[in-house]
Amino acid sequence: MKNLVYIFSFLMITTAFSQEPTEKKKPVDKMEETTTTKTTVMKNGVPVSQSTSKVTTKKEQEIKTKQRPGNTPDGDKVDTPIKVTKTIQIDRDSDPFYDVTDKTVYYNFNDKRFAFKSDPYGFNMISDNVPYGQARITKSNHFYLTTINGFPGVGYFDTKGNFIVEYYNKDKDVMVIESYEVTDF
Repeated sequence: MKNLVYIFSFLMITTAFSQEPTEKKKPVDKMEETTTTKTTVMKNGVPVSQSTSKVTTKKEQEIKTKQRPGNTPDGDKVDTPIKVTKTIQIDRDSDPFYDVTDKTVYYNFNDKRFAFKSDPYGFNMISDNVPYGQARITKSNHFYLTTINGFPGVGYFDTKGNFIVEYYNKDKDVMVIESYEVTDF
């Protein structure tokens, strides 16, 4: 009887561990490129200072297929947006750590390209090298207080990675919802 209890317990434990997780990760095509540059400042033929900059460009694209008629297993690939993240790191001293890090993610809105550049309090929104707005992270880390074209609002990232901004347009007396979609690069 004791052996029967052990065998039953063993089977229950192995059955529990063999179950697949309920939440599967979506397949993603990833590409990462890193470029490192060293710069030495010379004065009268003597090196005065040296700095190293590292630029990492990361591209991610979700892989989706379109179902073919007749339930064939292989489908045609569907074009999906590409999320591009550019990280710039600068080291100005001889320690192994980088001193300055700047991260930029690119988005589209109304067929216009925006760069979201990180800063210590959130990020700045830039279009055509002109400041467009800013987003400051709240204490909950899920929402951003935004100011876009003089309109204060709330922003958040949806499950697809798009940035959604909601604000009240007092000139038109309406609530406006804008979606900044991950860019096709």
